[in-house]
Amino acid sequence: ISMSFEDEKMFQAEKTIKYVFKKSETSPFLFIVFSGFSPEGSPPAYNYIRTLQPFDINKLFILDDYGERGCYYLGKNRHFDVEASVAKLIEWICETNSISKDNIIACGSSKGGFAALYYGIKYSYGKVIVGAPQTYLGTYLKNAKAYSTLEYIAGDTSDESVKYLDSLLYNIATQAKKIPEILIHVGAGDHHYKGHVIPFKYHLIQLGFDC
Repeated sequence: ISMSFEDEKMFQAEKTIKYVFKKSETSPFLFIVFSGFSPEGSPPAYNYIRTLQPFDINKLFILDDYGERGCYYLGKNRHFDVEASVAKLIEWICETNSISKDNIIACGSSKGGFAALYYGIKYSYGKVIVGAPQTYLGTYLKNAKAYSTLEYIAGDTSDESVKYLDSLLYNIATQAKKIPEILIHVGAGDHHYKGHVIPFKYHLIQLGFDC
């Protein structure tokens, strides 16, 4: 779904973050949906708005519209001001709606899956549900020839930048004292399975976590 609808709002922090929030009057939980890559040449879009429509739960859809195809909710040139702004938006939504961190469910697929894992682990949310996430971000962007996104986030497309982005999620998991309940859905024939999901699962196991 690509739209700028009347429900879209703007949150002002270091960066302006566009979002759609659907409030529940009964649920204590918050579903946060991070978007995947839009097709090349298409504007950034919100994901899973229709899919989640039937569910009575607080829902926060966040747009990633920095860079040509988004910046994985991180930022430009290793200055993660988009991340800082998104984290503040989430905190503000939780405060104003009396939602605890333990009741946050971060979700997304592909690019959104990376973001849900990254935020879920770094900011100690309760649950993460993702589909086919990238975990080695630099390698993925290089192999997908998404050079503009690689350069936007890391500053250039060098091997060092690839390694830097590859280590982001793994370092956050290493630094975590606890991690959310993590559910990863991925097809056995999908390159994300062997290339991204299995290595990350083993990394978590080595740290004493489960997923």
